[in-house]
This record gives sequence, C-alpha cells and structure tokens, in this order.
Amino acid sequence: MYFVRHGETNLNAQHMHQSASTPLNKRGVEQARTVGEYLRGVNADLLISSTYVRALETSRIIETRTGLTLELNSSFREVVRPSVLAHDSLYSVRTLWYITLSVLFRNNSKWRYKDGENFYDIHERIQKSFSFLESITEEHSSVIVVSHSVYINLLITYMCNDRKLTLIELIKTLLNINELKNCAVTHVEYVGPAYGNTCVWQRVLN
Repeated sequence: MYFVRHGETNLNAQHMHQSASTPLNKRGVEQARTVGEYLRGVNADLLISSTYVRALETSRIIETRTGLTLELNSSFREVVRPSVLAHDSLYSVRTLWYITLSVLFRNNSKWRYKDGENFYDIHERIQKSFSFLESITEEHSSVIVVSHSVYINLLITYMCNDRKLTLIELIKTLLNINELKNCAVTHVEYVGPAYGNTCVWQRVLN
C-alpha cells in the first residue's frame, strides 16, 4: 500500500486552508510527474484517489505514467475544515482556536466547529478507510492511494489503534503534519489477519 500526498498548490505554498476545488500549481504538476515515474517501479495494480481536485489531478498524472485505471473514493478526502476558514492562514488566530477546540472536544460526537468534521467523524471515516483497504487485499497485491497531508498522517497514527487517540498521541500527530511534503510516498504493508494484540498493518521504511 502506497499513500501519496497530492502535488503542491498555490494555497499550499502560502500556508492557507484549501477547498475541495483547489488545483495543482505548475510545481505540483512536475511533482506529480516525478512521483508517477517512481511509482511505475512498485508494480501496483490499483490506483485510488480522493475526490478533491488537487488529488484527482495528481492521480491523473500518475495514471498516465503507470497505466493503471483510476478509481475515486471519497473516504480518502482531506479532513473537512469549517468553510469559514477557507483561504485563512494555517497559523491564524481563528485556525488555532478551531484546532484547540477540536482537540478539547475530540471525544464528543455531537460537538462541531460550524460545518467542519470533528475527531469523532474523522475516526469513523478512518476505520471505514481501513476496512475498505483490508477488503481488497486478496484481489489487489499493491495499491496506490492519493490523499492529503492531515488525513494520511492520521491514517498512519490510527493504523494500529482501534481506539480514539490520547491527547498526547493526537498533539504529536498534529505537530508532525508539515513533515509530509507534497507528493511524498508513505509505504505500508498489510500483514493481517491480526491475532491478540498484533497489528494488521506495518509501515515500511524505504
């Protein structure tokens, strides 16, 4: 399994919140071409993409490089931020307040910051994503999933955790979000089924 972050956008470069329709910039297109060439060598047999434009554009380029047929799956879209944050700085007071409240109310399924997802929603979607990936392991030996920075980081953190994250685990994950660069590839392997406390997924350090 190869999780790929989409290529760069202008809003990425400006450290601003994006919408579902934010497209790649020229650098992002070049990054997608480069990662597409790399992914030709992993012998994947399925390409899945988030439905957001920047991920879809990245996936279309990977599709031309690998010859794979693209499938869309909305489960792998980015964490949905409140629409009032659109084009706000990632470091604005309003953004920091939204993150703080989201963390404080992380286990409350009824709390939401306006129309954004809460951590309960995200946890449920991640469990759905992993259930889907596990369901296709017999049919597909190697899969590429094009997604987004925050969602991929949370996927990896939740990979061996059925439970909600602790406060410390969540803060560590959020602090590491910027470490995942545009078109970075994260390789994990399905090693299940699980027995006892074993994990069905394992990260591969290339």
